Amino acid sequence: DIDQQVVQERLAELPQFDGEIDDAARSRRLHEVLAQLPPKCRAAVIMQYRDGMSYREIGFALGISSSMVKKYLSQALLHCRRRMDRLR
Repeated sequence: DIDQQVVQERLAELPQFDGEIDDAARSRRLHEVLAQLPPKCRAAVIMQYRDGMSYREIGFALGISSSMVKKYLSQALLHCRRRMDRLR
């Protein structure tokens, strides 16, 4: 004699894992896409987004100009957008 309403309410309280699975798949895909970048370009992306470094700091660390850092980041973002769109 399980009340259908009670069962529905309990099911609604269960955690939804599909969002976590989607996030994990996107994260794996992003790592794959970043691995496709040339080493200095990938390093610039990591220093910018993970480490929060400025163009000047990245340029100094990689031995390149700030304008080259900007170029690397632009190329990387374009590459990532194109490749990540294929996931959808």
